[in-house]
Amino acid sequence: MNVESDLKKTRYNLFKAETKDGLSDLLGGLAFLCLGAVVYSDWIIYIFAIVLISAQAPFLKKKITYPRTGYVKGDFTDKRRATKKFSILLISVLIFLSLFGVVVMLGVAIPAAISENAAMIVGVLFTVIIIAGAVLTGIKRLYAYGGIILILFIYGVSRDYNISEGKDFLRMSLGVYIMIFGSMLVVTGVVLLIRFIIKNPLEKES
Repeated sequence: MNVESDLKKTRYNLFKAETKDGLSDLLGGLAFLCLGAVVYSDWIIYIFAIVLISAQAPFLKKKITYPRTGYVKGDFTDKRRATKKFSILLISVLIFLSLFGVVVMLGVAIPAAISENAAMIVGVLFTVIIIAGAVLTGIKRLYAYGGIILILFIYGVSRDYNISEGKDFLRMSLGVYIMIFGSMLVVTGVVLLIRFIIKNPLEKES
């Protein structure tokens, strides 16, 4: 009984160590920066950048995280499974919203109820997903991320915008807010990654 309990504790501690490397924050921040760039500039190339950034996670985990924490093959805890599902869901939403932005850019008709409240819908959607991720994975900093992005979107849609010279300043400003959030994630991820590497040096480095 004690052996099983100790094994569960070890697995959980390993999972917690994996979440402190900052890589998810860093890559997520870069993905949000690309989404913001899509909203701001309508450049489709950033959608491919989101896919490319997301694909780097397993490689970076193998190169940076697992050599320092150890690795147990498979989804050995419910929280690791939840973390993978959350990451896939978040990246899928980022890609979907980027594609939606392209559809809007191409002039495809969108229902008025959606187009008039698109910014708030996106803000609430991201907040719900991120808070759900916090509940499922137990990563507490996700609560802060959810609160920050909701505040940014509420501030963005509550401002008065002037439209002149054919430019949609509301859309462009929301793109900036998304990039601000992405920048915050990138900075957090870099800080966590540096701290993780310092606290968990490789054997040959110690």
